[in-house]
Amino acid sequence: QGSGRDSDQLLSKDLSCMFGTIVAAAAFFTVAARDVTSDAGSQAKAIMINTTWADSGGGGLEFQALWESYGPLTSMVSKSSDWTYEGYPDPTKEPLRCGMEPTAATPMWWICDPAGYMTQEDHLKIQRVLVHIWDSTTIQCPEGDKGYQVAVAIMDHWATNEYQGSWFDDESDKKKKTAAYFAEQIGNRWGIGNAGCGNGVLVLLSIKDRYFYIKTARASRQLLTDDATDYITTEIKGSLHQQKWAEAILTALGFAMEALQGQDIVPVDYMSLGFACLIAFVVCVPCIGYGSALVASLGSMLLLLITLPFVLILDACVAMK
Repeated sequence: QGSGRDSDQLLSKDLSCMFGTIVAAAAFFTVAARDVTSDAGSQAKAIMINTTWADSGGGGLEFQALWESYGPLTSMVSKSSDWTYEGYPDPTKEPLRCGMEPTAATPMWWICDPAGYMTQEDHLKIQRVLVHIWDSTTIQCPEGDKGYQVAVAIMDHWATNEYQGSWFDDESDKKKKTAAYFAEQIGNRWGIGNAGCGNGVLVLLSIKDRYFYIKTARASRQLLTDDATDYITTEIKGSLHQQKWAEAILTALGFAMEALQGQDIVPVDYMSLGFACLIAFVVCVPCIGYGSALVASLGSMLLLLITLPFVLILDACVAMK
């Protein structure tokens, strides 16, 4: 019986070690995976030609709660429009309905702002950034090397009959699903990206729905990942909070351009990394004892502290390019 109890204790210890190893590995790879970018789009260069958004992604931000202390939302226009995706104008075909006027210097627009929430000067700044993204990025398409195609859609409100989601979804989930659906349908109607390339990106801002969304196509998502779009939406909260629409769009486009150029815009989460080390210490105790686990954890933390300055210097150098 004594040997049986020893066997049971040994088995329990082995199972504890196995479980601890699995948890530690899961914690490490969860943190590490946030900092891994795919090489599939890094060889990249994708204009608006019918494309589908299969395997697409994106990230959104509902900013309604941010304005509660600012009182009722005010609009710069007197007339409001509830849009369906079929009725929302295409800036390449109906620039005047989008509030854009083609000129010799700007014959084509990739931004639509029918209600005029931004000034013409803001429109020009945004259009220049959109063109610069196209010129400064590269993706291999069936037609050859192209640039990433980014477009911007700004609206008052999506029509009630466009709402997506089921009866058990809360309001936030319905808004996210509606924004994703609306952005995808507009992207297909406008033909953002090259055929067979999946290199389009659509930035959607619905003012009175108080929702901001970035929709990525299959290839653009390889660089402008869901983590990156989530980071961008977090970074522009302040501008949305203050109803600075142009500032929010330009900031988002700046980050998107860096991502589409192959830069990793999401900072390393050192707090999560440290938490992973702590978990590793706790779960490894049953395997190797407190002393050895403490030494291993302290060694990991020391290595982290040693490498941190070099990582920060590298980030600074990349940012200066």
